[in-house]
Amino acid sequence: MFSLKKTIKILIHNKKEGHKIWKTLDSYAKKYKATVYKDIELFDEKYIINIVHSKYLDTDDPWLIVTNGDIEHAIKNYSNCFGGIESLFKNQKSNGFHIESVCNAKEKYFTSMYTFVCISTLYLTILGTEYSKNTRCYKNINIQTHKNYKEKGKVRIMSLFNIGLTLFKSALNSLTYIMIPIRFILYDV
Repeated sequence: MFSLKKTIKILIHNKKEGHKIWKTLDSYAKKYKATVYKDIELFDEKYIINIVHSKYLDTDDPWLIVTNGDIEHAIKNYSNCFGGIESLFKNQKSNGFHIESVCNAKEKYFTSMYTFVCISTLYLTILGTEYSKNTRCYKNINIQTHKNYKEKGKVRIMSLFNIGLTLFKSALNSLTYIMIPIRFILYDV
């Protein structure tokens, strides 16, 4: 499953002309209706795929999802993947490591740095999960991770990455000893 730009051309049967022609995807867009195109030929290799075109109201760039899987849930499945990927990028950029401010790095340097950022992102997420699951071990540290609402109940206001980053910064800047585990335990959250 992946996303396409609306300027991509597909080979589709034209009823007026009676044969297949190349047309751009945006010529098929319907503003208030999600559309499914089955068995479409894509690219010069003529891959047979299904395209799900999301309905759009307030955007100029609706999602065009290519899938060979479940077309009924393609938009929802893609949004779940998209949300996870975007939150990871946000943690690596403005929300944590500010990797976007690296300008003139050589490729070898950037590759090494990005590798450490990926490992650190994973570790801080694991650390945030550890804190969330074992708050009794961190009695001296108070990180507000949730808010209680009358209507919704308990709602998380901090990502696991941000909890881990906050805990790590607290330990780094503290005059008192704060134990930070170094073991890598992946939880199913």
